[in-house]
Formats: sequence, structure tokens, C-alpha cells
Amino acid sequence: MIERVTIAPGHICGRLERNLGSSRDNSRGENPTILEVLWAFLKLGLRSFGGPIAHIGYFRQEFVVRRRWLEDSAFSDLVALCQFLPGAASSQVGFSIGLMRAGYGGGLAAAVMWCCRCCATRS
Repeated sequence: MIERVTIAPGHICGRLERNLGSSRDNSRGENPTILEVLWAFLKLGLRSFGGPIAHIGYFRQEFVVRRRWLEDSAFSDLVALCQFLPGAASSQVGFSIGLMRAGYGGGLAAAVMWCCRCCATRS
């Protein structure tokens, strides 16, 4: 027998919000900046290849392990939420990381730098 599973609308989002409480400040105690997000996504965008699943692996290595912008549990929740939404999960995860790191400007910077790699490689 197949069991039907339902998730309350605020379950993932509420847990994600609790896990992201400490992600705004990095381990050095500096305030996050849009330029920091822009530079991180430009470097990552230019050296990444593969599909969205591979990109999520690159994001985890860069933003959870190396830069410590997010905790592993918060990153997992974010990926789960973005997998649920239509469209490429890697683009949504990238925008969300930029948004959480430096507000709307950080989200825009992450999205532009992540997408500019397509333009750079097709020219």
C-alpha cells in the first residue's frame, strides 16, 4: 500500500529560516557584501561545468565547506525547496544563496554572474 505524504507549507521554509539564522555573518565576523557574492559566483560560474545536479555539488563545496556561508542542514533544506520549484535548481539555489548572503543585491549579483557564464562560453 502506498502511503500519502503531505508536508505543511511552512515546514521546510520555517526550518530553513531557523537554520539560516547564523548564515548572514561569515566566520571572520565581516559584514557580507554584494561584491563578495559577485566575485564568488563569477569564479564559480567560469570554472563549473555539467548540469544542475553537478552545480549543486560545486555550490556545496564552495559555500558550505570552503566559505562556511551556510550550515550543511540549511543548504540541504535550500536544495530541497529549490528542487520543488519549476526551473533549474542550480540557478535557484545560487540566487537564494546570494539573497541570503547580501540581500536583494546579492541575489541579483549571484544570478547575473551565474548566468553570464553561459554567454561567455557561447561567444
